[in-house]
Amino acid sequence: MTWQGVATSVVALAAFCTALGVLSRLKPMKWLWRQNVKDPLSGWLREVVDERLEHKLQPIRYQLETNNGSSIKDAISRVEATTDKLTAAVERLTKSDVVKKTHIDSIDAAVALHIDKFHTKET
Repeated sequence: MTWQGVATSVVALAAFCTALGVLSRLKPMKWLWRQNVKDPLSGWLREVVDERLEHKLQPIRYQLETNNGSSIKDAISRVEATTDKLTAAVERLTKSDVVKKTHIDSIDAAVALHIDKFHTKET
């Protein structure tokens, strides 16, 4: 192949690309492209992706449903119930500690008062 043949091929390719670009801007060509290439490929790709995604999501969905105590959702429910029980127990202990502290403070105050009275009697 000579340089003239290469140049002719390059010009022909450029002319073809230009013609394709011009034709692709026309509404009938856009419609043909959409009907014959874009929509079928998009539909096929969507089916393939949906099928693979569904296959991957199935075990996750299974774990998010209740199934007699062996799913993640059931475990989360058990943890939530235990957390609620522990929170209630901590609140009860806190209240009892406040009561104990108040009672101890009042006993300390009474003892201090008696000690003060005892010291004032001695002097």
